[in-house]
Amino acid sequence: MTTSTSKSPPATAEHVRKILGELDADVTAEILALHPTVRDLEEAAAALEGDGEALRKGGVTLTKVAADIADILAAEEEEEPRQAR
Repeated sequence: MTTSTSKSPPATAEHVRKILGELDADVTAEILALHPTVRDLEEAAAALEGDGEALRKGGVTLTKVAADIADILAAEEEEEPRQAR
């Protein structure tokens, strides 16, 4: 059985920028090191925008890679306010 994730193309730095926005080069590299698909990026973005609950109610669970991306981005958001001080 083929999953929808396997049909999604591998993500590039350009996909990361378009889907997740401008990120620090180190964060982009960390995300790309996970070998995500475009769908993984989209799922992580939806989860961070508060649509994660809607995804779960629709029977969609985050892939491990999408969850890892969401964790990386959440940690990055937590660090930003501390760096602004």
